[in-house]
Amino acid sequence: GSSDIRLYWRFALCLSLSQAETRNLQHLSTLLKVCDLILSQPASLSYRGIPLSLINVVVVSELFSVKMLLDDKGVLTNVE
Repeated sequence: GSSDIRLYWRFALCLSLSQAETRNLQHLSTLLKVCDLILSQPASLSYRGIPLSLINVVVVSELFSVKMLLDDKGVLTNVE
């Protein structure tokens, strides 16, 4: 239910913060999976009780972490 989604969102937020601090690849891998789970829910369930701006926080964090990893590895992207 929606309480599960809120729990997953909180977990994603913790992973985002930890990833930003440690740059641990396992945290990024898990963050990718948790965000995929959250975003794959039907919209009526996915965002119930969680403002879209808070969903965006973890998604932007995920994108930023992937971009940093690509930059670290010397992979050129068109992502700004």
